[in-house]
Amino acid sequence: MLNQLSLAKKLFIGTLCVVISVILIMVGINSYQSRQNVLNQSQQRIEDVTQNLLKTVSLYHEMTMEKATTDLGILEAQQNIAGDPAVNQIKTATLQVKDRASGQVRKMTLPKLMFGVHFASLNFDLVDRVAEMGGATAEIYHLFENRLICVSTSREGQDGQRPVGEAYPSGHGIVRTIQSGETFQGFTKHDGQLYVSMFKPFRDRRDRTVIGALHVRRKLLNPEFVDLVTRTNVNGKGTAFAFDQQGRLHIPPGAREAQQSLADVSYGQKLLDAESGQLSYNADGKTILA
Repeated sequence: MLNQLSLAKKLFIGTLCVVISVILIMVGINSYQSRQNVLNQSQQRIEDVTQNLLKTVSLYHEMTMEKATTDLGILEAQQNIAGDPAVNQIKTATLQVKDRASGQVRKMTLPKLMFGVHFASLNFDLVDRVAEMGGATAEIYHLFENRLICVSTSREGQDGQRPVGEAYPSGHGIVRTIQSGETFQGFTKHDGQLYVSMFKPFRDRRDRTVIGALHVRRKLLNPEFVDLVTRTNVNGKGTAFAFDQQGRLHIPPGAREAQQSLADVSYGQKLLDAESGQLSYNADGKTILA
């Protein structure tokens, strides 16, 4: 059939095919570039939101640490007003001591701590006063047989009793820090929640040996901060969540309490393996940028 066409018609058809091909190629290129531009814009938006959230988290952390430092200063000041620390070998306190590492409970009898002429062990006036002034949980720990044992706390249990007797065992990082005469700053877990904690050792007024520690703590995540994180999104889409190096979710996606670990989600391991930067993963049949 083509052999019957004139040369002019053949040139016309050939030119038309080339034009159509070029148009299709350009449409494909434009479509790809459009998708790439949308992808690049989305990644940039994610980057911008992430950087803003990171600044907010850093500021929140600094404020929490500053508050804890102030709380510790208040507790130390109140202890100084009460008097120098000492161990009263005559008066004793019998406690049900619970090892925070193993959960084992044993009955122990300890000599009482004193601040000046006031007993500190099983006396809650000082810690309650500090809690009212600063809003943090305040506690006094006795260093006894290489354990740090709580002998006074501003916290009340669900039964209304003071949960004294909680102990950090011998060799624990906090115990070693206190025994060396240094202040511990870090995180502790109580009743399933993370706290910013500070422990500062105090010494016997007679031989200057470390006999205990002052402790204050504040919740790492308050409801307002959790709400801020969970409401963070990119143009009304997506969600923010927080996890630690072990994959434990401290702020689950969308605050879904059923999810306690990245192991509960299909993309968890990919997030754990990523050191930094942007990545993508599949969730519920969709490609998610993070």
